Amino acid sequence: MEKAKSTIIDRIEEILISVLLGAATILVFAQVVARYVFNAGITWAPELVQHFFLWTVMIGASYGFKHGVHLGVDVLMKKLPETQRRIMALAAVVVSLFFTGYMAYLSFFYVHEAYKMELITVDLQIPQWIPHLALPFGFTLISIRLVQVFFWVYTGRMINVSTSGELDTEEIGDITEAYPPGHWTTEDEHVDKIKK
Repeated sequence: MEKAKSTIIDRIEEILISVLLGAATILVFAQVVARYVFNAGITWAPELVQHFFLWTVMIGASYGFKHGVHLGVDVLMKKLPETQRRIMALAAVVVSLFFTGYMAYLSFFYVHEAYKMELITVDLQIPQWIPHLALPFGFTLISIRLVQVFFWVYTGRMINVSTSGELDTEEIGDITEAYPPGHWTTEDEHVDKIKK
């Protein structure tokens, strides 16, 4: 897969994911310290962490589609010629796009109903529709990324829309040649070998 160029949207996604995940981690740590050291708790922290994770997951899923890092079973795909692989990838993207588009549609109504019913969160005491905006926002963002991925697969910039996390036989051979058993290396040495 050709390395995708980083855009403003990518940077915003990366920053939001990092900030939300970092804030959630700090809140969980503060909650543990408050509970076990001071025998008190931060009552609203668990709920806020849940909302942060919801936003992180939705934004992260979108980011993952662009970079092709979602896990997939590609045993059959690897055995197909490139043209058929591209057709299968396009079909997978279309099915995913219909699903995420439909979920964006349904989640809009879910948030709208929470707004109309004036539901509030238990601990934070804020309108429930505010943190749940992550659903229509996230599914819409994922749908936009899927349109992007469809275009890339169609034009040949991307072949696989997911990764299996497994190495091919020739990839294993390349690794054992570069790094025989018992060999250690630094990250800089590894980067130098890749560039060669």
